[in-house]
Amino acid sequence: MQGFFQYDSKEEVTERRVRAYKDKPAHVERQVRYQVTVSRNQPAIKTAEFETGWRIYATNEATVSPVKLTVD
Repeated sequence: MQGFFQYDSKEEVTERRVRAYKDKPAHVERQVRYQVTVSRNQPAIKTAEFETGWRIYATNEATVSPVKLTVD
């Protein structure tokens, strides 16, 4: 699957000061946001489809039982 997808990741950090309130001291809250953008490398996918001769399928299933074909 390497070379079929391109990705870009960004990290955005936001900090804000929170004032003291009653028995709670003042502190800084930090919020981190991650953004991942994925795009398909269509020429590489088309080349792989042509070389394999059939469509390529992917799954995120941990175990996939293979289909057994028998000739009678």
